[in-house]
Amino acid sequence: MRKTGGTIAIFAGVFGVLAALMTLIVGGVGSALQADNAKLVVGLGWGGLVFSSLTIILGAVCVSAPYLLQAWLNEIPDQSVQIICLLSFSFAVNMTTGVAMTLVVSDGAPGLVAQTATMLVVLNVAATLAAAPIFGLWGVLIATVLAQVLASGVFLVRWHRRYSLGMRTYFEAVGKPSAVVFGTALPFALWYLFGNGAIPDGRPLALVGVALTGGVYIVACWLLESHWEMLPDRLNYRSVRRRFGRARPA
Repeated sequence: MRKTGGTIAIFAGVFGVLAALMTLIVGGVGSALQADNAKLVVGLGWGGLVFSSLTIILGAVCVSAPYLLQAWLNEIPDQSVQIICLLSFSFAVNMTTGVAMTLVVSDGAPGLVAQTATMLVVLNVAATLAAAPIFGLWGVLIATVLAQVLASGVFLVRWHRRYSLGMRTYFEAVGKPSAVVFGTALPFALWYLFGNGAIPDGRPLALVGVALTGGVYIVACWLLESHWEMLPDRLNYRSVRRRFGRARPA
């Protein structure tokens, strides 16, 4: 149980960093946009950019999870990799609501966000009470994920109905980034499942594994999302290359 707590602590740290980054990125969106449909679509475009950027980090945590656990705990507790992946999925779903929540609060309807938070708590407690006695820790985790997914889904449906946008805009914002994140992670998953994915003993080599697996994954996602123009301009590969090109001495 102590090792499982360490696994959750790793994810909690990543969650905190990503939550802070998300607040920084989208914090000004509400004040910059008013609640007419055209500007709401622009806001959801911001949501897609935020989602594209931050899910790369979550994906890197997942693909490097065995090495990360070895480096952090000096062992890989049973089912700990699955726990990290499950919680990452839950947080990724929650991230898709970030910009929409900022916009609806700026439009003078914070009650919609408050109702969603209340629903999340009620669903989480009810599902945990039902599942924990049967499935133990996994019951708690599954209840948390289900509550997060259901509450986020209900909020998004209500939000899109409020502004008569339809769900197509939402799926356009998150569909391509999701495909890149999962598609790029697939070779790593197959390697762990069927290849010689032995994790070295000792923390130094595990840290090298974190850097290699996470680094390759981040670069691959970055290049793909840059190619399909799914990242903010300042993070796009071409923009970064231009800035470094100008910085070179003549």
